[in-house]
Amino acid sequence: GNCLFVLQFLGLIHEEGFLYYSNESLRWEWELDAIVRETTDAENIVEILVDRIQKLPLMMQDVLKNAACLGCEFSLDLLAAVIHSSPNTLSKKEVLEMIPKSVNVLCKIGMLQSTDQQLFYRFTHDRIQQVAYSLVTEGLERQKLHLRIGMMLIRIFESSIEKPDWMFFMAVDQMNLGRDLIEEPSERMDLATLNSRAAVMARAQSAFFPAARYANAGVSMLDAKTKWDPDLYDFTFELCSTQAEMSACSGDVGQCKTTIEEIIRHSRKLNDKLRAQVTLIQLLGGLGDLKGAVEVGFHALDLLGISFNRAPSHKNVTYELLKTRKMLWNLSEEDILNLPKSSDEFMVLAGKIITMVAWHLSAISDGDRYLPLLMYLRMMQMSIKNGLSMYSPYCFAAYAANLSLSGQIEKSYKYGELSLRMNDMLNIDETTAGLILSVHATVGHWKSPFSNNLETLLHGYNMGMRTGNVEFALTDALLYCIQYYFAGLHLSQLSQDMRRFADQMLEYRQDLLFCHLSVVLQQVYNLRGFSNDSTKLCGSVVDYNMIIQRAQQLRGTSTFATRAIRNAQLELAYFFGAHGVVECELNELEKTTDDIIKSHVAYVREVFISGLAYISLARERNASKWKRRSRKNLAIMKLWASQGAVNCQHMLLLMQADYASLSTRSKYTDVTRKFSQAIALAEEGGYIHDEAIACERAAEFQSARHGRASAVSLISRAFDLYGDWGATAKLEQLQRENVFLRERPFCETELASTNKSSAARYTERQGSKHKKLSSRPGISNPSPA
Repeated sequence: GNCLFVLQFLGLIHEEGFLYYSNESLRWEWELDAIVRETTDAENIVEILVDRIQKLPLMMQDVLKNAACLGCEFSLDLLAAVIHSSPNTLSKKEVLEMIPKSVNVLCKIGMLQSTDQQLFYRFTHDRIQQVAYSLVTEGLERQKLHLRIGMMLIRIFESSIEKPDWMFFMAVDQMNLGRDLIEEPSERMDLATLNSRAAVMARAQSAFFPAARYANAGVSMLDAKTKWDPDLYDFTFELCSTQAEMSACSGDVGQCKTTIEEIIRHSRKLNDKLRAQVTLIQLLGGLGDLKGAVEVGFHALDLLGISFNRAPSHKNVTYELLKTRKMLWNLSEEDILNLPKSSDEFMVLAGKIITMVAWHLSAISDGDRYLPLLMYLRMMQMSIKNGLSMYSPYCFAAYAANLSLSGQIEKSYKYGELSLRMNDMLNIDETTAGLILSVHATVGHWKSPFSNNLETLLHGYNMGMRTGNVEFALTDALLYCIQYYFAGLHLSQLSQDMRRFADQMLEYRQDLLFCHLSVVLQQVYNLRGFSNDSTKLCGSVVDYNMIIQRAQQLRGTSTFATRAIRNAQLELAYFFGAHGVVECELNELEKTTDDIIKSHVAYVREVFISGLAYISLARERNASKWKRRSRKNLAIMKLWASQGAVNCQHMLLLMQADYASLSTRSKYTDVTRKFSQAIALAEEGGYIHDEAIACERAAEFQSARHGRASAVSLISRAFDLYGDWGATAKLEQLQRENVFLRERPFCETELASTNKSSAARYTERQGSKHKKLSSRPGISNPSPA
């Protein structure tokens, strides 16, 4: 940038003698006419750097050129070995003497700098490396240099005891840059083998983009006419499978589809063909083509000889449920965990495909409501009868979700926990991300506070990224963000996490997930005051109308996406009192409800907010239909709370208090007591946002009965709580509506706003929960820096 230009320009005119320190005047002096005359052409940093480098001694130029080929950072020993191997007349002794001196001079003039690691150096700026690299003649000379460096590094790597990974990757990278010069078939095969090995190593480190690059390079070294010959089939299949899988993980749709088509066309074994189709299912699911993913999955199951009634009736599912319950009747949890383990390849492959198909099928807006459950039940029966396979925990988690949907909260939570224990016992990392998602999206919230689930969801995300299950990993990340919001933790930290996850969703082409996360992020931005109109889901991240259209365009898209958009808009409108928008969104939400939605954790928040919204409309419009609808939500929340749903207790109390406040016949003391109980329980659980809502509603009730002055303390408390949460837009609204708050300071960037007592209360209440999260390892980033 500009700083680099200034530094290099000063260095250039100093070396030319146009800028110097005068011992007579004891200050810096310069010759302006000479500077103008000699540097007129140096109008940009590249020209200055080229000029400076070309005026250096030849040895220093060689040092920079060779170092640039090694990368932005290099070791002195490696640089010496590279230069010594080049066709020059210098002896090894001369090289070892001259290179350290040259490097020291280059450090003094600002081209290089030492690192914390002994005898390691780096370029002081990327542009310097780029310019030095550009001085290596493009074409044959550059390719020869890279190939020579790569072959030398491979020899050093193979002869070393430690065999560091970085040296192997660097060797393969260098050889790939010169691979066009390799013509001998055996040598091309050797490089293909090295790239295959590098791809596997990179994949094991969750470096999916480099892994895809190595796989692509390896395939390019194979002879298109002979690579699928019998003697090369196994190697080619593994390399092409890695290429397809890493292309899917890294979002290279075109390459993935091309490779899968080639594998299917040349497959000699059924399992090989099915592996390619599993990759295609993952790719289509990530792109939001859920119907396409399901069709590929059913075709794969047909090849395995497994068929399902594609349009099962309620009677069919009831029969399978009864059959499953009968098989479980005399089995305790320990009996289930002690079932024999099955390593049958057929069972594993069938389980994986059934799981993927059922997962995507359950998310299709117009999909069959019974088929996913039927598939999981059949798989569960196979597990009990033939033994547990790596995908057995999924069917137990699905069974738990069905129990939850039928209102059996205690039992559903038990089977959800059993599925997690089963996965731990089987000790298979590959299934962890998906299983954590299945459990915590449907039953984990019943007996565990939202904030307690966050670490587990982050673990699922990290495990998914490590094992290449990108779709499940990033769905865990989405669920983490949703439950973080539900927990009432600070919005600033949530915004940071969501931006990182959103970048990864874009990078890995997870379009449906990005659509959903963008909605939550915009909702948070609105609350934090980063929108021109806080009541409308519209701003720098999404536009309400456009995101609705985008969600509907994704083929077979989940109703979760469109419903999440409407729920986010509803909650914003409710928070800021936009009753017209509230009414519109409530009417739209009633058109799309189904059992799949009701089994999801987000439905808890929906019942709560829509219940409060119905009550607010009943108060505003004085219409009996809104009261009826609010009573329906109250009944649902009461059922959950009666069975010990920990996240619902304060919600029920607040809904009951707010509903009671509608009637002028309600005793003031009774309603006040209910509001106080709701506030106390929300405070105890750390739900700052819900506590703030409760204080606002209680203040409204007191104002209606005894005037605004009687509600000052409750309004002040709500103001403090919204500040603790980071909802700057709510603070601004409360200040506009309440004159006495206008002198109260707040700062959006602080974790606790307004005053010392508020900050202390926030730290005491949230500290134990937020401390674990803020001290967690950073969100993993599998892509290269």
